[in-house]
Amino acid sequence: MKLSRFVLTIPLFLCFVFSSEDWIYIVGVHNGKGIIANLSLKILPGNGNVYISTSPLTKVDTQASARVAVRVACEIFNVNCSRYDFLFRIEGRGEIVGGPSAGAAMTVLAMGLLSNTTLRKDIIMTGTINPDWSIGPVGGIKEKYLAAKEYASLFLIPYGEKTEEIESIEEKTKIIEVKDALDAYKYFTEREIQIKIQKINLTQINNLIKKAEVMVCKKAKSFEYLAKKPSDLLKKARELEKKGKYYSAASYCVRAIKELYTKYLEENIENIENEVQEMRNEIKNLSKKRLTYDPNSLELVFIFLDRLYEANESLNEGVESRDIEKIAGAKARIISAEAWLSLIPPGKWVFDEDQYIGCSRDAIERAEIGVIYASTYYTGGPVAEAKSKIEKARELLERGKAVRALFLSKEAEVLSELALENLEDKEKVFEKYQELLDKRIRFYVSQNYYPILALLYKEYSSVLWEEDKNAAIYFAKLALKMSSLPSEIKHTKLSPKIIEVRKETAKKLLTIPLALLLFLCFLGVLIYLGKI
Repeated sequence: MKLSRFVLTIPLFLCFVFSSEDWIYIVGVHNGKGIIANLSLKILPGNGNVYISTSPLTKVDTQASARVAVRVACEIFNVNCSRYDFLFRIEGRGEIVGGPSAGAAMTVLAMGLLSNTTLRKDIIMTGTINPDWSIGPVGGIKEKYLAAKEYASLFLIPYGEKTEEIESIEEKTKIIEVKDALDAYKYFTEREIQIKIQKINLTQINNLIKKAEVMVCKKAKSFEYLAKKPSDLLKKARELEKKGKYYSAASYCVRAIKELYTKYLEENIENIENEVQEMRNEIKNLSKKRLTYDPNSLELVFIFLDRLYEANESLNEGVESRDIEKIAGAKARIISAEAWLSLIPPGKWVFDEDQYIGCSRDAIERAEIGVIYASTYYTGGPVAEAKSKIEKARELLERGKAVRALFLSKEAEVLSELALENLEDKEKVFEKYQELLDKRIRFYVSQNYYPILALLYKEYSSVLWEEDKNAAIYFAKLALKMSSLPSEIKHTKLSPKIIEVRKETAKKLLTIPLALLLFLCFLGVLIYLGKI
């Protein structure tokens, strides 16, 4: 049975005059053995709070997973969940390792209540949930299945985790891979949610990116002249430009700038101090720019600031460690930042980065939970790199650099999730990410929003596939993470418009002479007393 999210939206607000409650089984791991637990959810009229109670306590906090689960369910059914409170409870017979692995089950349970649909009790699922609706990889699949088969006829696991070892233990209880919350909901309810398919017209975005590509690649050619060396990267960029892949062409030009400028600095060591000072001045001047935006250009502001902060980081680290390549990388990022800045049209509202501190803090928390969970199965490698990014994100957030902290958190999420991903069949993983991306992009286009970075990283990952499959998978996964950026930044404590109005009101009030204000107050008192 197919169910349209738009048809469902109408009656959903009528479902919660009184409380609504349901439950399903979940499975975890305790002392190397799979254990079954009950997951229940009650939805009450409220203020958008998400609570979770566990008995006994889990080793990994599940609060972040519960919040993501609620946000995904509400987004899918277009429900304003700030009008309700969500009370999750997990009851098991032992301490469950890896609370995030219940995230996908939490999402489906919330979806069932929001759509007023009873879920099947003979299905058990394991998997994390991501803001982009995708179900992420988990550990302990074998142990979980051995426990789940006693209670369920179907065992749902993240796509790509049904290895030969898992297939070898499959018995009467079927093991089925699911890619996202929509897939899982279909099995639990035997209803399929259809996302409205929109024809995607990328003409406007392509024209924008082409402008940036021309600017970046023109500068890259000047560095080719400066280094007195032809660049294969620029040759590749020209080929991509002819194919209309402008973002990928610009990315290759940025890489060429870094490569060529590194060579120039190595051959002109005596000029490094002057070059560094010039870059510091460029960063300082760009930082002083007054950024204004409209809703459709907000993501461009985020991208510009991320590239600018990244340039500053690379420059400082390069100078401190005497790493010429990092110093050259800062130059490439400055040029990238300038290109993005040129794409931002004048807007009605002044950008205030402080508004996004809460959003960045949530992103850091999600990334941290993911890293802690991945650390229960793996240490070192991408997990260690993810930890480093989270530490840096926290430091930046303390200094008010919310945008860069947000981007670093997403990069950390990607690294920790890829550590758990089964990458034996890289093509299967890559195709999964591309399919999920298509679904997410269609969803946002149906809301008249184009997730810019998701679209661009999707293109770049396809270009990288022949050159470096691991890098291609990384950027495809990062594209998925960036696809949820619009939903993460659209809710703030104060809207930009309110801030602007308050500033303007304050300025006007300050221009009124104090004597006039006192006179008006006196006049008001007389009117109140009936003297006038």
